[in-house]
Amino acid sequence: MNNIIGSKWFKVDFHCHSPASDDFPRDRTKPKCSCRDWLLSQMSNEIDCVILSDHNTAKGITPIRTALTELEIENKTNPANGYRPIVIMPAVELTAPDNTHILAIFREDIDPALIEQFIGQLMPPNGQQNHQLVLGLATNIIIRNAKKNSEEILIIPAHVDKAKGVFQNSNQNAVEEIFLEEPHAVELIGNIEELSYQYQRNLIKGLAHVKGSDAHSLEEMGRSYTWVKMTKPSFDGIKIALTNPEHCIVRSPSPPPSIPSEQITKISILSPLCRNELNEPLEIELSPWYTSIIGSRGSGKSTIIEAIRLALRRDTNQFLPSDQLNMLTRFKDGALDNNSLISIEYRKSNDLYKLEWSKEVSQLYHKAENGDWEIENTFSTARFPISIYSQKMLYEIATKSDAFLTVIDASEEVNFESWNKTKLELEEKYKRLSSDHRIAVREVLNLNKIQGQYDDITRKLTILKDAGLHPLQNTLKSFNLDKRKLDEAINSLELNLSSLSGLIEYEQSVNPSIEDSELGKFLRAAKTIESSFTEDVEKLIKSYEEKILGLRNTPYYLQLSSDISQINQELNAKVTALASEKITPDELNTLLSNEQELLKILNDKPVLEQAVLELSQEKEQTYQDIICHRKQLTLLRNNFINNLNLDDLKIKVLPLSSEADSLITGYQKNSHIERHVLSILDVANQNSLLHSLFNINKFLPNSETLKYTEIVKLKKFHDDLVNNIENDSYEGLHGSLKNRIRDMTIDDIDKFNCWFPEDGLDIKFKDNEDQFRQLENASPGQKSASMLSFLMSYGTDPLILDQPEDDLDCGMLASAVIPAIARNKKQEKKTNSNCQSFSTNCR
Repeated sequence: MNNIIGSKWFKVDFHCHSPASDDFPRDRTKPKCSCRDWLLSQMSNEIDCVILSDHNTAKGITPIRTALTELEIENKTNPANGYRPIVIMPAVELTAPDNTHILAIFREDIDPALIEQFIGQLMPPNGQQNHQLVLGLATNIIIRNAKKNSEEILIIPAHVDKAKGVFQNSNQNAVEEIFLEEPHAVELIGNIEELSYQYQRNLIKGLAHVKGSDAHSLEEMGRSYTWVKMTKPSFDGIKIALTNPEHCIVRSPSPPPSIPSEQITKISILSPLCRNELNEPLEIELSPWYTSIIGSRGSGKSTIIEAIRLALRRDTNQFLPSDQLNMLTRFKDGALDNNSLISIEYRKSNDLYKLEWSKEVSQLYHKAENGDWEIENTFSTARFPISIYSQKMLYEIATKSDAFLTVIDASEEVNFESWNKTKLELEEKYKRLSSDHRIAVREVLNLNKIQGQYDDITRKLTILKDAGLHPLQNTLKSFNLDKRKLDEAINSLELNLSSLSGLIEYEQSVNPSIEDSELGKFLRAAKTIESSFTEDVEKLIKSYEEKILGLRNTPYYLQLSSDISQINQELNAKVTALASEKITPDELNTLLSNEQELLKILNDKPVLEQAVLELSQEKEQTYQDIICHRKQLTLLRNNFINNLNLDDLKIKVLPLSSEADSLITGYQKNSHIERHVLSILDVANQNSLLHSLFNINKFLPNSETLKYTEIVKLKKFHDDLVNNIENDSYEGLHGSLKNRIRDMTIDDIDKFNCWFPEDGLDIKFKDNEDQFRQLENASPGQKSASMLSFLMSYGTDPLILDQPEDDLDCGMLASAVIPAIARNKKQEKKTNSNCQSFSTNCR
C-alpha cells in the first residue's frame, strides 16, 4: 500500500493514552509500560497514525517521540525489532466542568510546551491527577478558545455517545451551544441511528464521525480505529479528510475500499516529443483509484491515451471504429519513430506485468520474485482488460441504443459472451431439429406412395391366389425367406474374407538389400517375414474359400435351392395360363419379393409418425427455450442497471424496442432480404411489414407480451409464404417484398425464426433543478456527463476517459460524475472505481 501513488487509506487511532495519563493502566496494581513497549504495541496493531491524547497534559509527547526515534535507528541494524512507520499526532484530552471530554489535536511538529501553555489558558486546578482534574472553562468556551489559538488545533468532542460525552448532558440548549462553535468532527463509538434523540442526530449529521481505541493499556490498543484517506499521515491530511467524511473517513469495523485487482501502475513514453532533458522517457505513475490529467489543448493528454491503446494492443478494428483507427494510425506514423518505445506496467492482483510496444515488436514481461522482468509469450487482450472512451464515444453511447447496450453487455454481470454462446448453441439445435423434422415428414408422406404400390402388388397376388396358386406362393415365400437367411450368412463370411484379402493386396513395402551389412541382414529378415505372412494369409483364404464352398454344397442348401427352382417352374406354368391378366412369369418373382420389402417399410409407419411428433415437440420446445433465453438477456440487462442504484440516472431496458434503423438492419441480416427498405419499415406507412411491431407502445406494461406475439405472427407469415400457404396477414404489403419472401430458402426461414429485435432504452437524467428529463432532449454536454456518470458507477477494469475539445456540463460533472466515482469506491464487492486517466481541457 505504501507504493500507491496519490491518496491512500491509513489506519488512525483518534484517541489513545500513554503512560503519561495518571490512569494508565486502568488497573493501578500493574506497572506502567515503557514508551518503547507502547510504540511496539501500536505497531503490532498496524496503526499508521495515533492521536496521542493524554488527560489534560502533553508531558507524554516528548518521551514517545524519543522512543520512536530510537526504534527507527535500531531497525536499520535489527530489522526484526518490530518497528514499522507510525506518525505520532500530538493531542490532549480536555475535561470540561460538565464532565465532557474534548480532543484537541495539534500539528505533528509542535513543541509540547505550547500545548501546556494552551492547557494553562483553560484554568486547570493545581495538585490533582490529570485524569481527575476539571478545567475552569465550559465546553463551548474551550472550543472557541481553541479556534482562536495561535497554533492551529482540530477540536473533536470525545466519545459523544458514551460516558463523559456531550450527549450525556440532558440540557439540550447547552449541547446545542457546544455545536454552535463548529467542532471539526465528533468521536462516535456506536452508530448515529443509536442516538437517543433526533436533535442529537441532527447536530452531528454533517460532521465527520471518527473513532479511537481510548486505550488505557497495551491490551486495549487497536480495538477501535478510523481509516483516513490522505497522501500521508499528517495534520493537514486529517484536517482535509474531516471536511470530506463521505469519501475520506471510514470507521472500524468497516473496511476501506479495496485496491482494484487490476490497475495500470505506470506509463512510460519515449518518443521525439516525449522525453526529458536527459533524453529519458516521460514517466507517469497512476493511482489505483483516480488519476486526472489536466492540460490545455495540444499539451499531450490524448497522446498518453493513444500510447495506452498501443501498449495494450487495442489498435485494431476489433476495438476501434474506423475514424478513431485512422487517427491512431496517423499518431503512429507522425508522432512516433523507429526509436520510440511505449511501456505500461499493469498489476493483476499481486502480479506485475510490463507491456512494451515499438514499431518493430510488442512484448509482454512478468516481474519475477527476484525483481527481474521475464519474457512471457501468453498475451491476450482478455488478460489485460481496459475500457477506453472518448468524448465522441460517450455521446454515441448516450444517443445510440446499440452502443449503450454494447457497453453494459461487456459487464461481468450481463456477460454477453457467455449468453451469446448459449444462444448460438440453441439456434444450432433448432436448425438441426427443423431439418430432421422436415426429413421425417417427407418420409411419412412417402409412405402414401409406398402404400399404393403395396396395394397394387396385393391385388395381383390375390388374382394369383384365386387361380389356385396360393399354396405354392406361401411355400415359395417361406422357402425364399429361409434361402435369404442362408445367403446372408454366407455373404457375411465372404465379406470378412474379402477384407482379409485386402491385407495382402498392396505393394510390398520391404525391399531386400544385397549389402552384407547389419542393415542388409535386417532388411532381408524383414522381407522373409513379409513373404511368410503373405503366404500364410493366402493359405488361410484358400482354406476358408473351400469351407464356404462346402456350405453351398451342403445337402440342405442344395435341396432348398432345388425346391425353390421347382416351385418357380410350377408357378410359372400356372402363370402362363394367366396371360390374359397380364401377369408374366418374370413378374411373379418380383411381386413376391416386393411385397415383403414394402410391407416391412409400411410396418415402420407408426415409428416414423412418432418420430415426426417427437421432433415437432422437441423443435417447439427448443424454440421456446430460445425465447426464454432472449428474455433472459433483457432481464440481465435490467438487473445489472438496477443493482447500480443510480441516483442521477433512470435507465430501463425496453424489450425488443430497438430503433427503426436497428430493426431494419436486424431484419435484413437475418432474412437475407437486402432491398425493399421502405416496404420493410416505413414509420409513416402502416402497410410496411414491421410497422405493427415497431408501433407497439414500448412503455406499456404488457409491451413485451405484445411484441413477442407480433413476432410469432410475423414468422408464421414468412413460413406460410415460403410453403405456398395462404396467409392474409399484412394484406397491404407490397407485392415485390412478398415475392422476395417466397424466394427465401428453408435455411433462411430457420435462421429468421431465431431472430429477435434488439432491446430499446429509456434513459432519464437529473437536471440542475433535480428534475428527471429524457436524455434524448439533453444538450451534448449533459449527454456526455450522464454517460460518464454511468461508466463511473461500476466495473473492475481500468477505465480511461478522454475529454478532448468539447466541454462537459460542469454542473453535472460536480453533481453526478464525481459522486459516481465515490460510490463505486465505497462498494465492497466492486473493488474498483478504477478511473486510471481522466483527460480534460484547461481553458
